[in-house]
Amino acid sequence: MEQRVKGRGRKPEVRDQKPRTMTDLVREAAKELGEFCLQELQYADYDRYMSRAQIRGALGGLKRIGEIVMIEPDKFRYRGIAKERTKLEVVWHLIRSHRSFSTDEIERLSGAARGTVLDYLSCFGRAGYIRNIKKGHWQLVKDPGPGTPVTTWGCKKLQGIRQEKSAALSGRSGSVKNTKPGLGR
Repeated sequence: MEQRVKGRGRKPEVRDQKPRTMTDLVREAAKELGEFCLQELQYADYDRYMSRAQIRGALGGLKRIGEIVMIEPDKFRYRGIAKERTKLEVVWHLIRSHRSFSTDEIERLSGAARGTVLDYLSCFGRAGYIRNIKKGHWQLVKDPGPGTPVTTWGCKKLQGIRQEKSAALSGRSGSVKNTKPGLGR
C-alpha cells in the first residue's frame, strides 16, 4: 500500500496512499510515548505542523472514546481500545482456519444467523476466495491473508442490510415516511 515518490536530486520518500488525520498522528505519538504530558506530545515528530490547539482537540477526542486517560492534571496515559470484531471478520477467520468447511460449522462457530453466513459465503465465492464443493460444503481457494478481503464487494443485499441498520441506529428510517401532517413523532 505504500508508494514511492521520486524527485530530481532528492531522496525518495515513502507516502501512504490514505491521508492520515491529525488524530491518527496524535494517537501514534501517544502510543509510542505511553505516559506523557501535553508538552511532550507537542514536540513529537509529526510529518506536518500541528498547533497546540490542534493537538488538544485531537487529545480531547481520544479521551472521549477512552483511548487516552488522564492520570494527573496535564499527565496522560495511552491505553488503547480493543476493537470488537464484526461477524464478517469472524466468518473470514473461520474460513481461513478451517480451509474446508460446511455452512453449518461456520454458522455454529461464528454465532451469525444462517442467512448472513450464506450471504457472506456467496460474496466470498463471487470474489473468488472460496468455492462450493457440494451443497453446503465450501473450500478456500485463494488466501490473501488475515485481513478480511471483501466487505460488501458486489453484494447488494449486504449493502442494503448495513444501510438499514445504520438508519435504524441513527433513528431515521429511510424506507418509511410519514406524509400526513400532524402524525409526526
